[in-house]
Amino acid sequence: MSLSSRARRMAQHHLRHRADAELNLVPFIDILTVMVAFLLVYATQVEVIHSGKAIHLPESVTQQAPHPTVVVTVTRSDVYVQGERVATVAQVLAQKGEEIASLRSALASAKAGAAQAASAGAGHREVTIMADKTLPYEVLKKVMSTCSAAAYSRIALAVLEKEKPVTAADLSSS
Repeated sequence: MSLSSRARRMAQHHLRHRADAELNLVPFIDILTVMVAFLLVYATQVEVIHSGKAIHLPESVTQQAPHPTVVVTVTRSDVYVQGERVATVAQVLAQKGEEIASLRSALASAKAGAAQAASAGAGHREVTIMADKTLPYEVLKKVMSTCSAAAYSRIALAVLEKEKPVTAADLSSS
């Protein structure tokens, strides 16, 4: 059976423009390489301080990265040093004076790490306070006063970093 000239032309056209399924992986590998490089660069600039779900940190725009320090966590109900409970907020509020005795003894025994102790010395110890944003100021004041009395000369408050609005200068520099 012979094909008509139209059928032959159509068959040749289909043979010429046949679509073989090919998967080009080069662009995919390029994108993955860029993503891995991006994640490696930005993952090293973040220090994660684990906070419980009971703490709602205030927000702030920060310019400095945090250093490894002793962490004092103050929830709505309890006070912790390096994850160990030392007092309740009710005890802190009921206590007379500016110092919390149990917090001071816990801070005296807490170690921020051998590297910090060797480089900073005993007179320049650092502490980071993670306090719930709804906490009464009186509790935070007593915690900070106790940290200062326990020879922690550098006190930092942990906050969540706010998203910065994009400005025209940011767009033109990119």
